[in-house]
Amino acid sequence: MGYGMARNLRSKIDKDTTFVVCDVNQEAIDKFKAEMSDHGPIEVAKNGFEAVQKAVSRLLLAMSYCQLMARLTDERRRIHCSP
Repeated sequence: MGYGMARNLRSKIDKDTTFVVCDVNQEAIDKFKAEMSDHGPIEVAKNGFEAVQKAVSRLLLAMSYCQLMARLTDERRRIHCSP
C-alpha cells in the first residue's frame, strides 16, 4: 500500500492497535512515524515476512480490497464491488 493509504489506515484504526510498517526507504518510515505517532503505536519491520510475523490481527490480510475500502469510506459514498 502507498504512503497515503497507510496514513489513512493509521488514523482510522483504534489508537491501541499497533500499526506495522515496512519500507525500503528509511526516510519515508521516519516521516510516517513522526506524522502519525499521535495516532497510536507504530512498529517497523525489516521485511514483509517480519511484518506478517509481527501482525497480531490478520483482519486486513483477510479482507478483500472492496471490503477494506467500504470500511474506510464515508457512508455517503458507495463502492460497487463485483465478484
